[in-house]
Amino acid sequence: MSHHTVGEFPLKISVMSMGFERAVADGRLTHEDVIRCCKEGGADGLEPSTIFLAGVTEKVKELLEKHDLSVPCFDVHVRLTDPDAAIRSKAASELVALARLAKDFGANGLMIVPGSLEDGITFDQALPWVAAGIREALPEATALGITLMVEQMGYASAFCQRPEHLRALIDAVGMPEFSLCWDGGNFTITRQDALAALPEFLPRIRHTHFKDGVRGDAGWKTVILGDGVVPLREMFGILKDSGYAGYVSVEHDGSGDAWEEAQRGIAYVRSLM
Repeated sequence: MSHHTVGEFPLKISVMSMGFERAVADGRLTHEDVIRCCKEGGADGLEPSTIFLAGVTEKVKELLEKHDLSVPCFDVHVRLTDPDAAIRSKAASELVALARLAKDFGANGLMIVPGSLEDGITFDQALPWVAAGIREALPEATALGITLMVEQMGYASAFCQRPEHLRALIDAVGMPEFSLCWDGGNFTITRQDALAALPEFLPRIRHTHFKDGVRGDAGWKTVILGDGVVPLREMFGILKDSGYAGYVSVEHDGSGDAWEEAQRGIAYVRSLM
């Protein structure tokens, strides 16, 4: 498998499965179509979610091997923000099981969405719950070579929605193995300065999501990479200068032609070289 390089900076490109899931669900694309799209577009890997893998895990693994695509990490949703301690304990166990599955796919990480803040639950209330669940799963995940990470999310009920939330969770987990996935688009969605925040979090970043969008009368709308207002080129420069050597994962919402959105996103990331 070839990787595209800029000097000594190895750029590895993956595509998130999220943008394909609508097309797969309604029969416009098959799982193999998705993998072919990534491969033919010039990506090195696919970043699957548990939704994409549901019921076809072994088939997807075989297809990835057939088309020589890697898996940098899995996107997983667990209920660590639930007020019910039994549900949170089950979620921590699920993280361990997912880490084993990720290992089987040759992945290096789990990008965790720990749940939403529903029913009046605040960040301060949920913080010790989420931190405890991650601490419980970290030792076994680390032994497997799987990095556990979260990102700042861009929707209103998200657990981590601001830089101070990321700082607080890092402190609460208190373990150096715990890491971050960087998504500067989510900073832009929530009207924060992604470029100002990025240098602070660089030491923890093990994976990156690149999305783009515009803000209009109807709110935020995701667009193809390079067509929006997220400072992707500048973020790429900061990552490059830092020596970041992980994946840049293309995020698209699949509202149009999911195949075209993904391939144009891959081409845009390659153009940043």
